[in-house]
Amino acid sequence: MKKKFVLVALLIVAVMTFNIVGVAMAAPVVADVEPEYAIGRVTTAGQSYTVRGLVAAKNTRAIVLYDGTDGIMVYGSGILALVEVGDYIQITATASLYNNLLQLNYTSETEWQLLDASEAPEEKEAAELTPAIVTDWMTRAGATPSQLTVHDVQRYTWTATATRVGSYWALTPSDITNAQIEPLYVDTTEYPLQAGNEYDVIAYFIGANPASGTPYVGMMIQDLAERGEPLTITVTNQYIAEPFAQDSHVDLNVLINGVPSTDYTVESSDTAVAAVEENAVVLKGVGTTTLTVTAKADTTKSVLVTLVSFTDVAESISQIAIGGTYYVLGTVVAKANNYVIISDDTGGIMVYDVKQISELSLGDYIAVAGTVTEYNGLGQFSYNPGVVVTPTGVTMPVPEEGDKLTEDMLQGWVTSRGQKDVKLYSWTAVAGTKNGYNIYSLSEDGVTIESATELSDIMLGMTYNFEGYFVGYNTNNAYASFLITDRTEAATQENYLAFYRYSLNLGLDTTYQLNPIVGGTIDAAKLVYSGFDQNVITVSESGLITAKDTGETVITVTGTPESGDPIVRQISVNVDSSISQVTTPNTYYSVIGKIVAKTSQSVVIHDGTAGILVFSRTAASTYDVDDVIQVSGTVSTFNHMLQFSGTLDIKPREDITIDVPALTTLTKEIADGWVVTEGVIPVTECKGYTWKATAKVTEDGFMTINIEGSNTIIEPVYLINPSLIEDGNTYTITGYFIGYSSNNNYAAIAVVDAQPAV
Repeated sequence: MKKKFVLVALLIVAVMTFNIVGVAMAAPVVADVEPEYAIGRVTTAGQSYTVRGLVAAKNTRAIVLYDGTDGIMVYGSGILALVEVGDYIQITATASLYNNLLQLNYTSETEWQLLDASEAPEEKEAAELTPAIVTDWMTRAGATPSQLTVHDVQRYTWTATATRVGSYWALTPSDITNAQIEPLYVDTTEYPLQAGNEYDVIAYFIGANPASGTPYVGMMIQDLAERGEPLTITVTNQYIAEPFAQDSHVDLNVLINGVPSTDYTVESSDTAVAAVEENAVVLKGVGTTTLTVTAKADTTKSVLVTLVSFTDVAESISQIAIGGTYYVLGTVVAKANNYVIISDDTGGIMVYDVKQISELSLGDYIAVAGTVTEYNGLGQFSYNPGVVVTPTGVTMPVPEEGDKLTEDMLQGWVTSRGQKDVKLYSWTAVAGTKNGYNIYSLSEDGVTIESATELSDIMLGMTYNFEGYFVGYNTNNAYASFLITDRTEAATQENYLAFYRYSLNLGLDTTYQLNPIVGGTIDAAKLVYSGFDQNVITVSESGLITAKDTGETVITVTGTPESGDPIVRQISVNVDSSISQVTTPNTYYSVIGKIVAKTSQSVVIHDGTAGILVFSRTAASTYDVDDVIQVSGTVSTFNHMLQFSGTLDIKPREDITIDVPALTTLTKEIADGWVVTEGVIPVTECKGYTWKATAKVTEDGFMTINIEGSNTIIEPVYLINPSLIEDGNTYTITGYFIGYSSNNNYAAIAVVDAQPAV
């Protein structure tokens, strides 16, 4: 059971999960920068601050700013392409709490500017990381509220051997035993960690989590130096494309310490494509497989080889169909951070891979081989299951002008689309927003257009001329996706009015602040809110909604420009605190439930009728089973079930008592019924179960607690105490069903308890 990509997705959701609380923290307001821009002023989550600092370190999700006295992490991958280590910047952003330490959040609306680098403050010498320092961090992180402050964000140095802890890297010195030292979201292309190698590390402290199943300290690497001369294993080519011939051999050309060697083993992820016979790789069928080549002398050292065995040499990209394995030629016509689009005279296709596309340029004529998977209703070549890119050394022209995009085209792609549609288009649109995402639609009522990559320096309400490649239609969230390659401001600024969300689900006694997006001569302060049922909600002149009673109503919002017709928008509001109302992804809800189960990264709440996972490390460390909480925020789909994730507002509701149903005895029929391949599992299926199971660790290293007679694999996800369930022992399990992974074929259970069976 290969779960690499699911774990990566979980990790991405976990790092992006912030619980905004009004925590006040004391920190010295003394810095090398002007006092009004000092990082030490950042003391309260939920507030906006303007700070200045040196970009001291980067990982794949954030940067660290340092002002000579204090430091802070600025989270948001969008900023990575804008700044480099050594830059001196000013930024205005909102603070939130993550890993018990305040950080700033970068979004597409964040204001920032580059300052004169000669005025940047100097960094302090890196201090030696000691057990006493780590113990102090863990103690203060575990206090309520956390006692960690931005003054703790300093440079430290230590020596450690790299290890893997689950799906995470750890660089923990041998004398530190109460926490793992994790280089969070380390960029392994810049810092190529190898398990078993020893390193000298310099890094910034960015938080601590003592409540995790594996307590850890988060660090952001600034410098990494490998010690000694460890064994190395390489292959001549990590990406191999071979025309299929039954039982033909594939030469890997393995080098150990730079010398050709046979002192290695090979495993194939798909033996139907390539098998290993007497240490030789032999083709058995058409498809894509990953070969793991491991040194016998040091089994921690291995290299991965992507092997594509193909028979279909596509004469044109338009012939490509999802599920087939192809070899095709095309010109790179567009490029993003992690994919390119190749095209010929008949159509285009996305090639999703980071390493192989890094050196490609627009106009490169390349060969691509791989098994085509589905993405937004179109085919794509992807690193999962594998793709091989081979430059030909030839350069071809790239389209300079695109076809004019029409609403009829967009409407047609809603139901039918193909590789022939992947080409360059041009259109004019007002940059707006919908359901929390920026959109660039032809009209307010037409098909929603979203950018496949985040656009920087976009002004909502401004009219732009866009060019971009169509890359699919997302049927779950109803939007057409484009890789936008060019944009220019149109000559005129249109009158415009929009809101981040047009559908809200509020719980009783909750509030929600409407934040209008306006353009032209529309004045946000003069908007008129009318038409709503005042028995259900009230709306202030500033757009603050207060939920009063259960029910549904509609707010009519009118904006009047200095000239021209008024613009009218409508926002539907449903007031209901029940979990069963949660039915639609990417929608804002507010619900109340009792905590019935906890994992190291989340809690499960239930209101007697339905249950839902709340993915928040802060919630898991702050609240206990049987606490009643109110959760407000956006839901997403994971493992076919909806869950709360991202920025959430969570507060205790000690005034409410909730009775949850008794546990249901899990049967083979119920477990088999969990298997789904598409669609969303209703939150009413999030129930508590009890059953007897013998724990078994799979070949991939994952614990399972399957019910006898069923083929459904059941996994206890993110146990707070991993030693609770041990391989080979039989237990009486109690836990809540929280989803089914059709990618990896397992049912996820949030375990409440596991008692040795009598």
